Amino acid sequence: MKAYIRLKINNINITYEKLGKQIWGVPGKNPWFNHFGDGESFRKELDIGLGILPTDFNEKWKDTHKGWGSVMINVKKMQDRPELLVITDFIEELPYNQKAFYNMTYYVATHVGGMITDRNRQEWITPDEFKKLHQSIMEEGFNQLLYKSIVIGKKETPGAEEPDVDDVIW
Repeated sequence: MKAYIRLKINNINITYEKLGKQIWGVPGKNPWFNHFGDGESFRKELDIGLGILPTDFNEKWKDTHKGWGSVMINVKKMQDRPELLVITDFIEELPYNQKAFYNMTYYVATHVGGMITDRNRQEWITPDEFKKLHQSIMEEGFNQLLYKSIVIGKKETPGAEEPDVDDVIW
């Protein structure tokens, strides 16, 4: 999954723990998040990657196809234009990560004053318009989406990877 956000403000003040909890809506007081970068790098450079281990929340995750693994939701500042790229490993993610991707994109866009476009870069929309498009999954409960993801992940292997995800992250 991929979206671009136009930048107006160049910093965000949130810890990666609070951001992770917010975008996935995970239950519990202190869930663990896989991450590169931290609140400081996100605040100064708008560069972060977050992931969760689904088995921390549901042991049945171990029955899914191995390729799904722990997927990161990445935010990276573009070098050649005043935009951020929000990107995941796969073009089509499982529902629990779709929720995180859409919530991350919305959260970041509202905090940097930016407009959002998808991978095709044809139409720029406001964060509120983006939220209306994806509101049902953005607000659905984490455990319900994880259960749906397990059902899908048992039947299907991951699809195509985002073509430039490795170039962006590393």
